Amino acid sequence: MHNLYAVSNADVMSFAKRVDVAAENEFEFVMAQKSVQGVYREKIIKSDNYAIRDIRGDFNQNLKVDFEDARMDNNFNICMCMTGIGYEVRFDTNKIRSRLSPARYHFNYIPDSRYQLILPTKVHSVHMALNNRYYADLLHAYNIEADDLLNRFSSRTHFNSAELPASVAMRNIFAELFHMPLTGPIRNLYVESKVLEIVALQLSHGFKVTETPTALRKNDVSTFHDLKDYLDNTLNENHSLKALATEFGVNEFKLKKGFRELFGTTVFGYLIDKRLNHSKTLLQDGGFTVNEVASKVGYKNANHFSTAFKEKFGISPKVLKG
Repeated sequence: MHNLYAVSNADVMSFAKRVDVAAENEFEFVMAQKSVQGVYREKIIKSDNYAIRDIRGDFNQNLKVDFEDARMDNNFNICMCMTGIGYEVRFDTNKIRSRLSPARYHFNYIPDSRYQLILPTKVHSVHMALNNRYYADLLHAYNIEADDLLNRFSSRTHFNSAELPASVAMRNIFAELFHMPLTGPIRNLYVESKVLEIVALQLSHGFKVTETPTALRKNDVSTFHDLKDYLDNTLNENHSLKALATEFGVNEFKLKKGFRELFGTTVFGYLIDKRLNHSKTLLQDGGFTVNEVASKVGYKNANHFSTAFKEKFGISPKVLKG
């Protein structure tokens, strides 16, 4: 993501005007400053054990926002990109960079109070922060092995999952949480049941975490992140491993092995997934035919595109477009 405007979260709030919103725990800020304009909306559901946020942004340019949050020490996090272009979170102290594409999520425990969000012009994400003890107690209550997790919490050892596919069920649960008509104790019971559902779906992916492989040097890690960013911005181009290896100054074997170690997928597995996610956004936004969308995401044959699209999303692009 290029041409980033760097600000702190405090800066954003300093030139953002709060707009009154009728619903409780719902906030809207209109940003109007010479360099940055846009709207930031946030809905919050909170208890002593968790905080769930629905966040939407519409800005006039890409932003790099610095945050500082001491609560990161005590939270297990589940973060999902619902729609939009995708965004990235960076924890410089632990050398973690994690990008989320639409309909993807990750979970982590990163006891680092300082981090950056790299936000595109349009973003819709949800974030659920669970108190560490509450999360561990849930696992114990249902006899789910959690010793390794507790050790990581107690030793403040970070972990971060790979970018994982968010099922339709998981996305629907988050959507339902912020569109419920219930109030009082019944509302609290409803929210608690949805939290349990989300945790259950997250556990279905196990505790597979990604830590920077020791075999990869810092420069290599930076190179592979640059490669991933390059793929994000050249979806419609015809790539080959040989050309990519030459472009980024590594041999093909190292490129294939290192990319898979760092991101948990192959170069072309990642590229295909990005292409199809982007094509879905284009189809839903309207304005393009199926053939035009296929071309925009690098498919020369529209039939091949339709087959791949249906295999991933369970619906043909023609039917989705309507």
